[in-house]
Amino acid sequence: MKRTISFLSLLALLTVGVFGFLAIGHDGPVCIVQMATGGVCPEYPISESIFYVGVFKSFSTGVFQIFLALLVCLTVVVLFLKTEINSEKKYIQLRDRSVSHQPQLISLLQTLRQYLVYCRQLSAPQA
Repeated sequence: MKRTISFLSLLALLTVGVFGFLAIGHDGPVCIVQMATGGVCPEYPISESIFYVGVFKSFSTGVFQIFLALLVCLTVVVLFLKTEINSEKKYIQLRDRSVSHQPQLISLLQTLRQYLVYCRQLSAPQA
């Protein structure tokens, strides 16, 4: 689990770094303010720095929120579902972990299975 969190944190940091390198470059004829908001580029270095810090803050917050949501989903899958890979038939089968003390979760999983069977029957070619 530590390895996964470390990897996701490093990936988020690299994403923010790539954004900083590519999007906040000054090689083009216009600045990022004109491209993003259609506004006027800041004239003074202080106002330009304040704008870039705000952009960096909002972008990094968005990136970390996405990775946090991904981590929460991954944790739910790991805690409540056990994955078994059948190497002969090459499919993944999800089984309940011992959740007998949580009848709502069992009911939800049974409903989900019934829905997936129904969808599979609908998508199967009719003879």
